[in-house]
Amino acid sequence: MSEPATTDSGRQAGTAGGPARVAVVGTGALAAEVVRNLGLAGIPASMHSPDGFWTTLRLAELQECYCAVAAGLEPDARRRLNGLCQVAGVDFVNVRCDADGISVETFPFGSDAGCACLECDPRGADPVTRREPDPISTSVAGALGAAAALHCAGHGARRLLISDLHEASESAALRRRDDCAACASPWREPRVIRTRNRWSAPQSLRQDTAQL
Repeated sequence: MSEPATTDSGRQAGTAGGPARVAVVGTGALAAEVVRNLGLAGIPASMHSPDGFWTTLRLAELQECYCAVAAGLEPDARRRLNGLCQVAGVDFVNVRCDADGISVETFPFGSDAGCACLECDPRGADPVTRREPDPISTSVAGALGAAAALHCAGHGARRLLISDLHEASESAALRRRDDCAACASPWREPRVIRTRNRWSAPQSLRQDTAQL
């Protein structure tokens, strides 16, 4: 399948029109599958290259998103995006599809300031021997990553593991570690969402309240 066209800045065009509501960081088939599934759901998404997404994904733009998705990122890039989402107060999804199977981790930083982060309960080292996942597993992982991005809000971080498509999946809650260096800094402040008051009181009510 074709991937979204990349701009000169390393940021790729969004899908479904309008400003992006999900930021996807990654390249290759897995990231493309996440973006494609979001587009099928009518959710605009932008794709950013792992090589320098911290320069193409501005904090203000990230805060306009529901979620950021790390699609098959290397450990250093995953940790960097994990920290950026904590600063922004935006939900974070980490999806991987490798020799160990499919892994989807959700961190609702936007609604649960006390949830675990990526470093509190790491899944473990990436496989030493890398192999290209089969297209079906990649498609399933992309669909799960997109669904997680839209349903991440809630209480508590979680990890879904699928070691084989023919076996049952495993889901577990992730506990926040008090001595975790990645979330020990004062980043987890309640997110302030500024909205414009679109409600206008009736004329009669405005007259009455003016006397109070």
